[in-house]
Amino acid sequence: MIIKSFVAESSSAALKQVRREMGGDAVVLKTRQVRSDDGISRVEVTACLDKPTTGQSSVALADRKPAVAPIAAPTTGSRLAPDVIEEPMIPAATAALINDSRLDGLEAKLDRLLSLQVLHTTGIRPDTRVMERVVTALRSSDTPDEFITGLLGGFDGSSDETMVTEDGVYNALVTRITEALDPVTPSAGDRVLAMGPAGTGKTTFIGKLACDLVTRRSTAVKLMSLDSHKVAARDEIESYGELLGVDVIATDDDVKKSIDNEKVVLIDSAALSADKGRADVLAGEIARVAPTHRLMILSSLTRYRDLVRQIEAAASLAPTHLVATMTDLTDCWGAVIAAAVKTGVKLALVSNSPLSTTMVETPQAEAIASVMLRREGKHD
Repeated sequence: MIIKSFVAESSSAALKQVRREMGGDAVVLKTRQVRSDDGISRVEVTACLDKPTTGQSSVALADRKPAVAPIAAPTTGSRLAPDVIEEPMIPAATAALINDSRLDGLEAKLDRLLSLQVLHTTGIRPDTRVMERVVTALRSSDTPDEFITGLLGGFDGSSDETMVTEDGVYNALVTRITEALDPVTPSAGDRVLAMGPAGTGKTTFIGKLACDLVTRRSTAVKLMSLDSHKVAARDEIESYGELLGVDVIATDDDVKKSIDNEKVVLIDSAALSADKGRADVLAGEIARVAPTHRLMILSSLTRYRDLVRQIEAAASLAPTHLVATMTDLTDCWGAVIAAAVKTGVKLALVSNSPLSTTMVETPQAEAIASVMLRREGKHD
């Protein structure tokens, strides 16, 4: 296993480093704001690669410092606490490259060329400036080209209705996003299961949803955990129960206790695993509690093809809806929306990172479209 931190000017730039060095199987463990020696605020992303190949190991570990010989024990016989290992510093050459405006210029030229290529596949003339701006905005929002070409295919300019305008594209995008949404508001008698890959924020989501139901919607709640693998997972669920004053069901209790027609039962689960034995155990536990809603929790920091792969890998567990977490750490909504369209599993709720104090929210098509098209001033 390799765990490594990457520092860049933005979360998207740091994620590019993660993908370049660790590949698409890397899992983001945490994201935080840091301040470099020159006082500039940057973003640090820590990622984990569970089973690296030899090539990935050589790239990911290339800048690690050589091991230091252990310090001999003092002659006094006292025992010292182990030294704290400092985070590796960014090499000077890399830091200079990050701050080099030439890199921004090259990326801008590359984005323009790719945008023109996407326009060419739609049959629209590349000199259409409105479309060029739209494609550039969508691509910068991590929207896959196949979604963009499907969205813009109806704008051929053959009639007034198909003439290209920014408002016309915005309205078409709102319609497409609305088709990918299916908001969920749990009510008494529902059993809502949170499942998904490791590190996507399932337990945090359960806690935030419980808090939202209890404090904002005055809905009675029970909590339950099926996670016997994550360290202190059940303790975390019990702490939410104590804070909110709600009952917590132990996993070894009679399954009948998870059925309550007067309360919403929120069920946390273990991370999805490629190991068949663990996957079969989880599938059996889920079937035993018979959830009415199976929410697939996904990080909005994950790229499109990985999101699709994760959803399709969980098809045997029959997810009913998607939930996007960590939405406060990115404005790249294209991957989430396109993944919902591609897989047919609709987006129900969104949630911010664990450090955020906001509750679970219902996704709004108009707001998402505005962000994807970089029209933040049009809608909140």
